[in-house]
Amino acid sequence: KLRQIISMWRRKKNKLNVEIKWENLFACDMPWKIVWSQIGCSFSSNKAKQFQYKFLHNTIFTEHKLNLMKLSNGICTICKTHRETLTHLVWECFFAKNIWNILKENLNELFRYICIDDKDFKFAVFFGYHKDRRVNKLINTVIFETKWEIWKYRNNCKYSNNYQSIKTFYKRLIRIIKDQIKWLNTKNESQEMVQVIMTVSDNC
Repeated sequence: KLRQIISMWRRKKNKLNVEIKWENLFACDMPWKIVWSQIGCSFSSNKAKQFQYKFLHNTIFTEHKLNLMKLSNGICTICKTHRETLTHLVWECFFAKNIWNILKENLNELFRYICIDDKDFKFAVFFGYHKDRRVNKLINTVIFETKWEIWKYRNNCKYSNNYQSIKTFYKRLIRIIKDQIKWLNTKNESQEMVQVIMTVSDNC
């Protein structure tokens, strides 16, 4: 028992506080060197990569974080029902859930590389996908751009009261993802999966 405690303490000693918090949330040890490296393993825009970096560091000013500073009521800007944490915003909110479900349905050939199990998919959404080098950049591009666009949409709702339908948001998202992949070098990626993305319908 003592050896286990000492071993755990040594592992945590070399980790960032935010890494420990994520591990507690997912109840598992994570390969952080790989997780951090995934930020650069995509064809995403620099803004989307920066958002992923801030997301992992938990420095995104959600309504919940603003509430801790007495600057907000903490309620989600989009659904106006639940507390707006990072987890809620990109995963639990009805808007985010619908977007991920549509992407999984329309890009099922690509996402089959991720286990269909919701826990594995959630892990990839939060930390990036790294298990297959033929498709990891493509999957990460879809994931990072989607999270960045959800954040931008949240800000449009908050500051401009500019709400959109899920259909409108999805059409714009697919166009952005295609543009990112179209103009970058994808020769080392699975060309079959590149075509899956480039030909995916923007209907939902």
